[in-house]
Amino acid sequence: MIMCGPRTGSNMLVSALDSHPRIVCFREIFNFTFADIDYNIDGYRRDDPDAIALRKRDPAAFLRTKIYAQDAAAIDAVGWKFIYEHFWDFPGLIEALQADPDLRVIHLKRRNGVRAFLSYKMAFQTGEWQRPKRSRRGLSERLVSAARHPGRSAAALLGRGRVRGGEADRRVVLPPRECIEYIQMREKQMAHFEGLFSSHQRLDVWYEDLVAHRLREFNRTQVFLGVQPATLVEKVERQNPGTLRDLVRNYDELAAAISGTPNEWMLEED
Repeated sequence: MIMCGPRTGSNMLVSALDSHPRIVCFREIFNFTFADIDYNIDGYRRDDPDAIALRKRDPAAFLRTKIYAQDAAAIDAVGWKFIYEHFWDFPGLIEALQADPDLRVIHLKRRNGVRAFLSYKMAFQTGEWQRPKRSRRGLSERLVSAARHPGRSAAALLGRGRVRGGEADRRVVLPPRECIEYIQMREKQMAHFEGLFSSHQRLDVWYEDLVAHRLREFNRTQVFLGVQPATLVEKVERQNPGTLRDLVRNYDELAAAISGTPNEWMLEED
């Protein structure tokens, strides 16, 4: 289980692990804000009513029969990502996970809470929660790919130019108090969920390390999962590489509020 808060690079890690020939890594299969199930794996029907009903009625049985039921001769590890807030709508799920001795937990975290909050705000403003890597394929090829892979949005494949074309319009306001409260909340959540799974094998992975040392972190993750390390290929790219001053409309106000606090270092560029 990839356990994390939002905007921590989880889509990058999920897509990379799923590129391993002996790993299947689903996306947000317990995201209760979706009416369907976000498998993001070919061959799975997002709107299958039986699977949706089973997930609601018995999350542990859903995992056992729909997620973990892979061909053991071909697959060594099966995973999925879990955003902290997604636990609440599935009674009994936490207890079932805690009781599973075979569950290995990758705790994906982000050190820079200001950048995480910025990414969170920008995703809401743009509606772009992940950005597929740019392809050299033509429009017709991308349309064919979208038709063959219904789990991948054609809008995501084709609509990036609208967001990229107006970088100035992507700047956001980060209310200082809201930003500080967000950072504090995330720190409490990280500690809380580490406590919930303190008896499990757990690997801590930091977003900043993934960005700076992809090969090292990918290999470390594969070793933790007990699979033969392979070259992983992430299918998404970093969305907000600009500086805080370039991306935050009220940067001076935010900097004044955070300067002199333990979080002042978060104003430094990563």
